[in-house]
Amino acid sequence: MMKKRNWRKKSVDPLLRCILARELNISPTLASLLLNRGVNTVEDARDFLEGSLERLHNPYLMKDMEPAVNRILNAVKNRERIFVYGDYDADGITGTALLIKALRRLGANAGYYIPERLLEGYGLNEQFAEWARDEGVSLVVTVDCGIGGADVVARANELGGPDFVITDHHHLAVKLPEASAVLNPQRSDCAYPFKDLAGVGVALKLVQALFLRYNPGTEVDWQEYIELACIGTVADVVSLTGENRILVKSGLDYLNGCPANAGIKAILAVGGLRKDKIETKEISFIIVPRLNAPGRMGSAGQAVELLLAEDPAKAAELAAELDKSNRTRQEVEAGVLAGVHKLIKEDRFLAESEILVAADRGWHQGVIGIVASRLTDLLGRPVLLVSLEEDMGKGSGRSVPGFDLYEALASCRKYLTGFGGHSGAAGFSLAVDQLDNFRQAINEYAKELLSVELSPPIPEVEEVLPLAEITEQLASEILLLAPFGQGNPQPVIGCPGVTVLRSREVGKDGSHLKLVLQQEGAIRDGIGFRLADANGESVQGKVVDLICTPVLNHWNGFTSVELDVKEIIAPFEEKPGEKMCIEPGESQATAADEAPGPANGCGLFLDALFDSALEPLAADWNKMSLPDFALNWFQEYRRIYDRIFLPGWCEGCAQPSPEPGVFDLEKAPLIDLRNTTGRPSILAGLVGGGKQTLVLVDCAYRAIELAAYLRSSGNYSTAFLHRWISPAEREAVLYFFAGGSIGTLVTTAGLYSVLKSIEADQLVVYNLPSGEQEWNLAIKGLQREKRSVFLMFGEGDRSNFRDHLYSLAPDRDFLARLYALMRQFNNLAKGRILPELTSVLQKAGLKWAREYTTGIGLAVLHELGLVVERKTDEESILALSPAPKEKLKLEDSRVFCWGQASRDRAVTWQQDILSLPAWPNVEYKEGIMEYQE
Repeated sequence: MMKKRNWRKKSVDPLLRCILARELNISPTLASLLLNRGVNTVEDARDFLEGSLERLHNPYLMKDMEPAVNRILNAVKNRERIFVYGDYDADGITGTALLIKALRRLGANAGYYIPERLLEGYGLNEQFAEWARDEGVSLVVTVDCGIGGADVVARANELGGPDFVITDHHHLAVKLPEASAVLNPQRSDCAYPFKDLAGVGVALKLVQALFLRYNPGTEVDWQEYIELACIGTVADVVSLTGENRILVKSGLDYLNGCPANAGIKAILAVGGLRKDKIETKEISFIIVPRLNAPGRMGSAGQAVELLLAEDPAKAAELAAELDKSNRTRQEVEAGVLAGVHKLIKEDRFLAESEILVAADRGWHQGVIGIVASRLTDLLGRPVLLVSLEEDMGKGSGRSVPGFDLYEALASCRKYLTGFGGHSGAAGFSLAVDQLDNFRQAINEYAKELLSVELSPPIPEVEEVLPLAEITEQLASEILLLAPFGQGNPQPVIGCPGVTVLRSREVGKDGSHLKLVLQQEGAIRDGIGFRLADANGESVQGKVVDLICTPVLNHWNGFTSVELDVKEIIAPFEEKPGEKMCIEPGESQATAADEAPGPANGCGLFLDALFDSALEPLAADWNKMSLPDFALNWFQEYRRIYDRIFLPGWCEGCAQPSPEPGVFDLEKAPLIDLRNTTGRPSILAGLVGGGKQTLVLVDCAYRAIELAAYLRSSGNYSTAFLHRWISPAEREAVLYFFAGGSIGTLVTTAGLYSVLKSIEADQLVVYNLPSGEQEWNLAIKGLQREKRSVFLMFGEGDRSNFRDHLYSLAPDRDFLARLYALMRQFNNLAKGRILPELTSVLQKAGLKWAREYTTGIGLAVLHELGLVVERKTDEESILALSPAPKEKLKLEDSRVFCWGQASRDRAVTWQQDILSLPAWPNVEYKEGIMEYQE
């Protein structure tokens, strides 16, 4: 029988959704999908969608990177013997190969050591440290392990060597190793912005830092290792967000192009993969199992040798051996899986417990982690499997989202002889006589965090759409979110009330469903993998609700949209007190009461202020996205020449003139964060410290966007201010800010006249000022000697600002195109000419052109006598004048000359302020300039 249940739809901030859709020119659905992935601002969305390597953070922001690089380069210089000690899984294997290749590129005398899983276990061991010392190894660099090796490092220090540089990403042990350097973004004293790197990612950051120091100015050498970093990152199932997303996205480009690594080419060949069809799924199910197989069944050294191989014939031979090991692993794994199912069937406690802890003798330690992962997906609960041998057991576990397995093991540490890992996966060891105590203790711990109900959770969907709106365009937009994986899953759409016209079983074993779907004239194909037996009956001819992902299907030279159906549900019949689509925070029985706002007048006012912001964003995007300084340009153009053809909304609202004199910042406590990546999250941290903060931005939509983002981040006493809000709203904002009820005010910099008397603890100049005039407007009168000033603008602002400058000061090429187009639009009414000409110019590639750009251009042509305005009884007509007998010079137009000169001044000023190495009273420390008293 078909399941009959509702779904929960994720909700998003409508303000942020509107801003993302309008500014990025994407659909509201894609905007919602971005917001559901924690991508809340236009700036973050551009980083997420573009994902270029240039957006990677400076590796020297990681704690201990400087001493790590110094120690390694000294070892290279002195020809010391270096060994890389890596973990035996695919993360450690790829990281070890990556680091060995890089060290040898630098001329190092470098070898590697991978401990055997079954004989030595995870992490550093003293036997290796003693062996390394006896073999003359003076420096050991770990990869994907070592953070828990304080005792081993301490013993090595006592014996006089070797030195250790630790690179790891796992949870920190109680005591850090006293090594030459410890690289781990999880360190509490590490300011590195991205904390979720895999082990291979930390190794790559070390290589990046080494190459930047060894070859100053070289930016490409380390990039040849991206494909290894990509594979290791996917293998470790870390969150595919932030830098991990960049590494994987860039690595896939390398893999689908021409992989530089001979070993990777060979493993692609044995796996039957086409180099242009590789995604994260192919890495997870084809490449990674073969890399992991030798380490699971014996020694991982074969996998490292494959990735280090340079001879294609040798690489092919090694890849074949890995493929054979993988087939053996699959057979052993099937035996363990059958054994676990047998235990569950025989033991009711195992079947019903919150956490499945199963153990047996003879289970291969190398595969219990894989089996645990499969069972976790199947059962929807954490699974820990233990391989017993004599009086000891070694276990491996996998968890479900929201349950931190590492913390669960830590709560039961008294029953364990050792453990390590992270929230999603962990390993441990224990005495056999402690197995029952451990099983009981971890289940008691889980009762407080996991539901004991056996019914499946209410599924979540990101959007609810009719079948007609599931199009090729939507499927193409969804592909922009790839690569998919942990932290960035494939989007899931709800599609209610769909008729199944045809349904048939497909696949070798008939386990899949091929569907033809219809709803109100729209027809789509669908495929439901492993759904043939899921519903227990035929769905053909029935009306159903679908949970699906739109995908592109390429077949026989044609492309069409297809529904990848995840679940088929009987239509939900709403009853009193029930809802088909449950919003977050609501229960299935009744919708939760509306969450009350702050219990004061300011809270109610802020709710109303944000509620009222959506309408102007939707209706007046042109003026909401216009930088404040542009209004001054309009005023100046009108002063120069009174025939400026501007849209009506451009009238008025000019900025005040700055007070004379250049403002002196010598007394200002400056914190220089120019060119910092991840600005929105850094801003959230700045304003979260309880200090009253004034944030200056460039335009109205940015003020609303950042204020809405800060509110969603927990900074509820945040407001926005821009020139287009009503006088009453402006007065209320300033009143509550002056009284301290508003803690953070995000405002456009041009509102000097209303901001000059404002007191605040912190001033953040978020966007790059347009020039010295706006800089003085932003700072002058707002500065106090004890107020900290944060400079957060950067090169990204200048790139965005360039389009505004081109739109405000049309150049020769634009004017030539405009004049040519006037021949097609001759004698057109003035009310139509701006939108119609602008539309044509944008389609011709001038994406930055706006109606006011066209109006300014027409003013230049009018000033030169090339265009005339004729007034009739009903309207004004713009028409071309007779062709001039002599060639005219654009320099004869005051409008043109003023615009070009103003643009050049703005470009020069911005370049100067961005290129300043530091302010006079600022010292540079570890990537951040700090104020010196």
